[in-house]
Amino acid sequence: LAMANPVAWAFTTKSVAFTGQAPVTLGLTSTYAIFANTGITNATAPAAVTGDMGVGPAVTSAAITGPWALAMDIGGTFSTSTQVTGEVYAFDYAAPTPADVTTASADMGTAYGDAAGRLLPDFQDLAGGDLNGLTLTPGLYNWSGAVTLTSDLIFSGGPDDVWILQIAGTATLGSASSTLLSGGARARNIFWQVGGATMTLGTNAGWTAAPPAAAAAANSGSAPHGNRHVTDAAGPGWLARADERKSAKPRSPRAEAAGAAAARGDAARSRHASAAA
Repeated sequence: LAMANPVAWAFTTKSVAFTGQAPVTLGLTSTYAIFANTGITNATAPAAVTGDMGVGPAVTSAAITGPWALAMDIGGTFSTSTQVTGEVYAFDYAAPTPADVTTASADMGTAYGDAAGRLLPDFQDLAGGDLNGLTLTPGLYNWSGAVTLTSDLIFSGGPDDVWILQIAGTATLGSASSTLLSGGARARNIFWQVGGATMTLGTNAGWTAAPPAAAAAANSGSAPHGNRHVTDAAGPGWLARADERKSAKPRSPRAEAAGAAAARGDAARSRHASAAA
């Protein structure tokens, strides 16, 4: 049978299957716990940062403000702080640091654009941005405004599943709030893309998949262990990923020397113990 009046149909399908998001590639930025293109501020001591921090390009160590008490390494390529279990890098340090932070910045911008550009979310404005008590299955989430968390947020899925959280507004992540993993979900596969200019990470917040703090700040009592905090290279905005792995950055000559000395000491103690036995 022929139709008297032809009808045109249009269909929109998702670019990937449900729960089928690909991870966001962070490039060299993934070797930092905190990396920023403007500066890193800690208004209240002490902070507890596990991993390396960096700023750049063309951002000097003067932009790392607060009671960090940076101490320059003898080689001039990085500094250290009692509040950072790792090393601190800035554009005004000795080579190859300027080139490294420039590359990390470019990778950061690419990663932010990737996360922000994912289309056709599985969930839109879920719970109006109130994340308290939610259990998130894998997929792409989008909020057109702000989000808040003051209690627990659970990510439930397998070890290869990916979560991308696109947040157009600000994010307030309250004191003593937590993100938890269930079913084998991995923190390294959870990405927070926040378009708002401000974020707040409360005191004693516990993050398995940690979003970044406002202005890349690590507030008193919070301890971002191995978390990936990156800012948008193009302007306000944040991208964060937590990671179970240690930093892939090559160890500094000083750290290598210290490790070798410790190994020699362990070997000597072992020989002495054997002789005593």
